Amino acid sequence: MTMRAQNATALAALALISLGLSVPVAAADGAGAAPAGGAAAPTSDTPPGPAGTAPTTGAASPQRVTSGAWLGRTVQVQGSLGAAAAQHDVIVERLSPSQGRWVTTGRARADDQGAFTISWRASEPGHLAFRAYVATTRAGSAQADAAPGSASLVANLTVYRPARATWYGPGSYGRKTACGERMTHRLIGVASRTLPCGTLVEVYYRGASLAVPVVDRGPFSRATWDLTFAAARALGFTGSEQIGTLILGHTGSAGSALAGPPGA
Repeated sequence: MTMRAQNATALAALALISLGLSVPVAAADGAGAAPAGGAAAPTSDTPPGPAGTAPTTGAASPQRVTSGAWLGRTVQVQGSLGAAAAQHDVIVERLSPSQGRWVTTGRARADDQGAFTISWRASEPGHLAFRAYVATTRAGSAQADAAPGSASLVANLTVYRPARATWYGPGSYGRKTACGERMTHRLIGVASRTLPCGTLVEVYYRGASLAVPVVDRGPFSRATWDLTFAAARALGFTGSEQIGTLILGHTGSAGSALAGPPGA
């Protein structure tokens, strides 16, 4: 019923976005293996790679993540616009969720093969779209104009807020949560100290994301989030660890139950 997140690989200092048809994963969580795609040397600062569309409300199965980064960390955006772009300025833009428009992320000089790389400090959370294109120059002016119509490349990235999380459930089954839900081993959601009941949160953990509602108050520890047993099980989360979160909106209802036989 649920999809386990991938085996842990090392966190990377830089998330890598390749503009084009393939989007290699920059890194993944945990410790041990080298980052996928040869993106960067492992550190404990940045997450794996998620991206794409938000999971549907109350989804019980995690969605695979392809490219992502932690808020405040550095992302490398690279690609190639081909020989026609050689030694030309390339502009990289992102579609900002907060501003609702394309915003310049960086500018670079393409090499002899038209390849380019820029670095961007992830300054806003959300599902972001990126595009890159060759800049053009007006006649008699040094000002470069956006030319999205010329050989543009696109890619997606999800930027998450990193936070410490725990999980709970056993010992509370049968009781009502602070949001009025009946706590069972099948209730999928998170506890938050401040967010309104029913707020939809995308939780990222080890290569997968899951959209869950706020169903309770907590945690009563130094952690920021408390996953219900069902949410933790769906993501393969087993202890007190770092997750990524993204506020998606409001569900209109507090909780969601996982289908399946009772038990555990």
